Amino acid sequence: MSIFTNIHTIEPNQLFDTVRQISSIINIHNIYVSIGGKINNNDMFMDYNNNAIYQIIPKYLQDDENTSIVIVLDKFSNSDSSYCSNIIGNTYNIKTHVILCNIFCDRLFLTEFMPYIVEFARNHNCHPNNVIICNYIKFKYECNAVEHKSLTQIPSTIYSLLKNTEYVDSFYEWFGYNDHMYNYIYKYTYYKRYRGAYSSLRLLYDTFKTIEIDNTYKLEVQTPDILNFWRYIYDITNPKFISLFDDFSEKNRITFANL
Repeated sequence: MSIFTNIHTIEPNQLFDTVRQISSIINIHNIYVSIGGKINNNDMFMDYNNNAIYQIIPKYLQDDENTSIVIVLDKFSNSDSSYCSNIIGNTYNIKTHVILCNIFCDRLFLTEFMPYIVEFARNHNCHPNNVIICNYIKFKYECNAVEHKSLTQIPSTIYSLLKNTEYVDSFYEWFGYNDHMYNYIYKYTYYKRYRGAYSSLRLLYDTFKTIEIDNTYKLEVQTPDILNFWRYIYDITNPKFISLFDDFSEKNRITFANL
């Protein structure tokens, strides 16, 4: 059973105090921040795909023997909080410390929170590879003006606060409600660098569709560079936190034509 803390606050300092209290009694190895990830018992899409629990704690962290601190930031109803606590509390090992924080992630909050989490990670000598800050705020249906603002403001704010730190590559985003990519997150820095990686992603969608029809399918690649962005995409349901490119390579789903 994991250690679970539920915070209802509009004051970031209450969250920071809770993190400090936990870190004062354990050695932190992994830091995972889920922004907008939640288990919602009314969301049939998420339940059907069995994905929501992995937004809160990815599969690779569920089985990790090292101590992890997980911070989940979102607006939670009372029923959401109860549902989350029941599932999390009975699922994960004692080395996972989950903080569920009922707070709205706007620019003001993020401006306080991101420098804090960077300093916290540095103080605990957490390597950037052991830190994940993932934005799961996406909308299944057409969003209103406030929601649309969140879609653009949240990632741009996080990136601006991390870009001059060693943790800039620790920032990820979820692909959202996509039939083939709902289990995947990507490194935000490289998405910007590849300007959306449209060719790479279009090839990936086509590959997934073909695999659905023929599970023995192998992609033959003549231009390896088109797969570069695949090296920065990760499956949160995979017990190993390896890139999609490495996962496909291990499964022999990629072959390279002689150039």
